[in-house]
Amino acid sequence: MKIKSRSFGELEFEDDAIVSFPEGIIGFEKLKKWVLIENQSMEPFKWIQSVEDGNIALMVIDPHLIRNNYKMAIPSIEHKKIGLETLEKRGDWISFCVVVPKEDIRNSIVNLKAPILINLKEKIGKQIILLNDDYDVEEKFFSEETVRIQREQEKE
Repeated sequence: MKIKSRSFGELEFEDDAIVSFPEGIIGFEKLKKWVLIENQSMEPFKWIQSVEDGNIALMVIDPHLIRNNYKMAIPSIEHKKIGLETLEKRGDWISFCVVVPKEDIRNSIVNLKAPILINLKEKIGKQIILLNDDYDVEEKFFSEETVRIQREQEKE
């Protein structure tokens, strides 16, 4: 399959690469088909590109790279909606959080409250809202300490 992407130009991928989001993604509820774009030059970031609207692509990252102790309290009904309870091992599903990059990268934010979960076996995904109150929808991508150290280094 081929699509024209505003961010990546013409993309070609196999039909089995498409991940179905029956409920869409928050803010994009009408878009049900997405493809994960991975490129070593973009690591640790990845993108999810809408198959139905070439203008829509979301930057995502593994939340454990932002907070090494990231814990997801997922409502059991959400597990069932995408079949996570039937998976045998953790490697059968992945989680990402949406990143909102800013011109000054130090001001970028990440939505740790509503991760995107993908069942890799069934190619079905869902963005869920966590039960735990440990995270916000607009978490700073970099800690205050990291930004402070970087700004001090720039002054030297």
